[in-house]
Amino acid sequence: MRSFIFAIAIELVFLTSILLAAQEGSLRLRVFGMGPHGESDIKSVVSSLPGVFEVRVDALRKELSFKFAPEFITETKIIMALRRAGYDVRRLFPEWKLERVFLEISGIKDDIAEIEKGLYAFYDVDRVEIFRNSDRFVAVIDFRKGKLDPGQLIWSLKFNFRDLNVEIIPSWKIPKESKEEIG
Repeated sequence: MRSFIFAIAIELVFLTSILLAAQEGSLRLRVFGMGPHGESDIKSVVSSLPGVFEVRVDALRKELSFKFAPEFITETKIIMALRRAGYDVRRLFPEWKLERVFLEISGIKDDIAEIEKGLYAFYDVDRVEIFRNSDRFVAVIDFRKGKLDPGQLIWSLKFNFRDLNVEIIPSWKIPKESKEEIG
């Protein structure tokens, strides 16, 4: 009888863990406003929330990913906690909804981070990466299909940073050996 009860208890633990695993949610967010200690600050904010686990922060890509138990907390509460902590966050767009444009930028006299911030000001911009390729800078910008014209990005950069010369690179692949990322 004792072994039967033990077997039932083990079965209940197993079934409960399966049900909880099925209820697990995951979320990826774009996070802005990270300072020098941003990764650890964001991790501590999110990890302190009940039901949040497996927190990962990629400061270079400005991404936060984590898993959570929906029975303890909602996506909205997590986002609101980050906003109360001073971070601007938004959900990433799915890959199939994105287009990519390459911009050649010269005449940079301002901080690259300011230029990046200007591009992220567009809600439909999902990701920006600016790097040096030989004698020029290249901005790789992922944005929502059909929601933004690359000309708007160029106009905004030229308007906000008067010394910049910005042009679309029609079809270009990132050469792996010359890619030098700028943070």
